[in-house]
Amino acid sequence: MADDPPAKGTRAGRIGWTAFYAGLFVMVALLVVFAVAPGYMSPNSRSWSSATGYPALRRMLGLAIPVPIAKVSMHELRRVVSSEGTLQYLNEVPVNADAIGVLTALHVEPGSTIKRGDILATLDTGGFAVRESAANVEQKNATYQTNKRDYERQKDAYKRGLVAQAAYELSEKNYLVAAGQLQQAREALAKSMVSLSQKVFGSDAEDPVAHPDGEEPLRILAPISGKVSKVGAYVGETLVRPGETIATIGDKLLFRITVDQRDFERIKVGDKADIRLQALAGRTVRASVMRIDPVVAGSVDQQRTGQPQGTFYAWLTIDDPKVDAAKLMPGMTGYSVVAQSYRSLAVPESALLRFSGGEGTVLAINASSRIEVVPVQYSVDEHGWVGITSGLPEGATVVLNGQIGLRAGDLVEPR
Repeated sequence: MADDPPAKGTRAGRIGWTAFYAGLFVMVALLVVFAVAPGYMSPNSRSWSSATGYPALRRMLGLAIPVPIAKVSMHELRRVVSSEGTLQYLNEVPVNADAIGVLTALHVEPGSTIKRGDILATLDTGGFAVRESAANVEQKNATYQTNKRDYERQKDAYKRGLVAQAAYELSEKNYLVAAGQLQQAREALAKSMVSLSQKVFGSDAEDPVAHPDGEEPLRILAPISGKVSKVGAYVGETLVRPGETIATIGDKLLFRITVDQRDFERIKVGDKADIRLQALAGRTVRASVMRIDPVVAGSVDQQRTGQPQGTFYAWLTIDDPKVDAAKLMPGMTGYSVVAQSYRSLAVPESALLRFSGGEGTVLAINASSRIEVVPVQYSVDEHGWVGITSGLPEGATVVLNGQIGLRAGDLVEPR
């Protein structure tokens, strides 16, 4: 008896399942080809550097590993140093009174622009009478200091039984007499100064323009040209000792920036800079590096002046003709960007490995298409390039990324 032919439904079902599995296989194959494989083969994938990654598989099969490359070539680069800073004078000179007297006139105020030799103030010294009283105070003070030291030595020696009581008492007497004479001299000087003040500024009984002993007031002159930054005295003040500051003059108003020592080789005198001041919001001020202090601050400097340890100062001169210098004042804060253009051999920044302090390594490809680990010295550019100062010649081939999955001696296929 002949077998019955299969039912049409059964045949159709088998064909349907066959098509389903075929389609599923095609989808998996497409997924592998277009999704899994590219990711597995990509130097940026997580599996690239693993023991089962694409480089490890190619290495095990003795096949060349495809790697992205770049050539070492000349580029126009820019060194950039960004730092905070403050407007301040390069030098500030205090102008002191060199004689005792009364300040009769002050011809400047903070912000005044002056030239060397201009009259800052006038000081009435009181002529011979006041100078004699001042000299007497100095003499009596010297005697007092000498007797005081002798008394302290005799007192200590008397306590230890090294000198007689009479010698000790004599030194004490001389000390007390000198102290009394110094006090009298000081009182005499104070009286002469009061008298001088009355003569200078007038009283009910005296001529307000008269000068003691017929002497003209002493004129205090500016030792340098610049701008008055501070005034430390006022008209009518009695200056009782030489050395008191009447005014302070600043010469050049510059922008001082604090630079980390790691940027010492990246900033030079003459470099151009842009300054942004908080007081001039939205404006960029053109400047250039005028001076670099050749000292890096240590821990002692930080405690004494507040300069951060491991930094140095650079001074920028403002040479922007559009900026009104009268609107710039000491103490204004902001930041600067110092840029220097230069030509150098360079590679993309991603080619540099294990870099610090201007030294790093790259993976270079030799003439046999094998990996070599090459140490280099570098300088960083702001646009993602690395200037190569030593270690690689122009035209050398380096691996651009995926270096973590490669080893020295690997056979590679540049792409």
